[in-house]
Amino acid sequence: MLTIFCTKNPNIGTHPHPSLLPQEEEIAFTINMEDTDETTFSNILPYPESERFQIGNDSLLANIYHGILPYHFAIDSQKRLYIAQWTTNTINVYSQDGEYLYSIGKSGFGPGELQRLRYFTFDSSYQTLYVLDQYEVEIFTLIETSYEFKDSFKHNLFLPETMCVLGSNLYISGFINNKEQFVENIKGINGFDLKTLEHKNTFGYTYYSFQKILVHTRTLSSMLISCNKETNTVVGQLREFPYMFGYTKEGEEKWSARIGNFESAQFPETSEPSMTLRPNKDFYNHFFPFRATDLGKYELIQIGYRYPSSQLYKILTNEPLNDLIYDGPEVTSVLVNTNNGELIISNRYPIVGAVKDSLIITADRGDSIPQAYTNTFYFHEF
Repeated sequence: MLTIFCTKNPNIGTHPHPSLLPQEEEIAFTINMEDTDETTFSNILPYPESERFQIGNDSLLANIYHGILPYHFAIDSQKRLYIAQWTTNTINVYSQDGEYLYSIGKSGFGPGELQRLRYFTFDSSYQTLYVLDQYEVEIFTLIETSYEFKDSFKHNLFLPETMCVLGSNLYISGFINNKEQFVENIKGINGFDLKTLEHKNTFGYTYYSFQKILVHTRTLSSMLISCNKETNTVVGQLREFPYMFGYTKEGEEKWSARIGNFESAQFPETSEPSMTLRPNKDFYNHFFPFRATDLGKYELIQIGYRYPSSQLYKILTNEPLNDLIYDGPEVTSVLVNTNNGELIISNRYPIVGAVKDSLIITADRGDSIPQAYTNTFYFHEF
């Protein structure tokens, strides 16, 4: 007699799997997180020593599970500071002296209003501001000294994340929102024509789930992007895994790079998959989005750390975290040479918000509770 024992949701495997990632011979540059070069790094991005002013001083517990700074920053050509706050769907504008000037956007469904603010970026002349919302891109134009709503268009993307402008193109990280899309055609970067606002092309690295399930492959292939005008390069960083790629404006791969000793989240995949993949590690590294910088051929991305949702309640109630001890740097900063993918690493810098000309914005990270951020930002000169 044959007896068959059935196991509920047997584990097929765990991501990331080496066979599904770029192979060593395909990677142009590899560096470990601890291989710092503080001198070279600070020659490109001087360390912020001279503080001009700070904004805010109250405690803010936000996005504690995701471990991501709940703001996006930029500095325009007039040295005005822009801070986007996801919780209010607004972009607050400050003078270079820290004076609050006005706000762009608010929660709502009307023209220029936002449902879920994701990101924002400017064109090269700072005449146009593009704001990425969950379902649309809101377009604001500069009228005298402030941005006013001009137009909007639906991007029709699933999981829109970040965006950037390069030449006459707007690039958004996300996936074509089409249930009939074949998993083999999934790519995480989308180009739009700024004149017609029409979708032009899709490209990027695809990390397939073992069963090539659409929703899982989208999650594992999600990218953070930045555009470098000096080298005409679109840079894509896999959100969950330490692999970075450089692309031409047309989407052709120029180079790839890898960061070693990065503690990736572990995603078990079962034979009866759910709609989401959830990490099962007590601690893992994660990438902040690329920073809005003005560093020539270099772009800046930073690495932090997270605890999974299973630890969230313990964090909030100050219960022990399974003897979890993290003794690494609070933030690891990475400069990428967009010409060839060469990476330079520093463990010295705080969280950087934006860099332009001789100005740099930094943010505090709280010490008393893991993953807590203080609502304090610093404006420096160097």
